[in-house]
Amino acid sequence: AIRYDLDGDGNPSRTTYNAAFPNREAGASGRMGCPQGNCAGYELMADLTFSNSTGSPYTPWTPIGAIYGATFDGNGHTLTGMKVNINGTAGLFGILGGGVVIRNVRMINPDVRISGDFNIVGALAGVIFTGSRVDSSYVQEGSVTVAASDAYGGGGVGSNVGTIRGSYATAAVAIEGNPYC
Repeated sequence: AIRYDLDGDGNPSRTTYNAAFPNREAGASGRMGCPQGNCAGYELMADLTFSNSTGSPYTPWTPIGAIYGATFDGNGHTLTGMKVNINGTAGLFGILGGGVVIRNVRMINPDVRISGDFNIVGALAGVIFTGSRVDSSYVQEGSVTVAASDAYGGGGVGSNVGTIRGSYATAAVAIEGNPYC
């Protein structure tokens, strides 16, 4: 649902979202989880593990949003084993647009890798724009690999012109090519 409602107001902007949820009513009264139209984002309600227990391959995560524009509260839940391997801006979120708040997200053992020139990578987000922030979140263990020229990378965030408060990352950052880390 987040991918089709990047501003978090409960009113999706793409018809493919409507096709995925055929019982959704039209109009403001049919907003997903937001009947009054006062939504400001999303909350994680349970821990998530991205790989399966048998160890067989799984589909890599596709970062949320060309530009994500809402609040995301992890509620202290843990995201474990997220794997990203793309040519582009990468992380749990690709780009956090102005005014976004990501908070209380716990990420363990991500495996995030980018290739291709002029890309940006971090486990939580590739880019944080001015006016956005990450609060009380962390990335433990795992790795972030920048296999590109003229790219940016970091354990938690790849490029930041916003604010990061009470957060940390211990993921290993590997550099291949000529990135800026």
